[in-house]
Amino acid sequence: MSLVRRGREHWPRIAQWNHEARAAGLTVWWPGLDTPGDLGAVTPLEPTLVSGSLLGGMLQQDQRV
Repeated sequence: MSLVRRGREHWPRIAQWNHEARAAGLTVWWPGLDTPGDLGAVTPLEPTLVSGSLLGGMLQQDQRV
């Protein structure tokens, strides 16, 4: 996530890594999603798993409903 937050210049390498990981049969997990912007940044990569404080807050809200 630190490279995603730094700017778009890192995006091609991140997308390449994501593609290569999937091609090798690896599960793509993006930890550290703490803001709506983080989630928006990794959504185009279609991660298999995501985690972070943003999602923890969403889960707590869902459990209250």
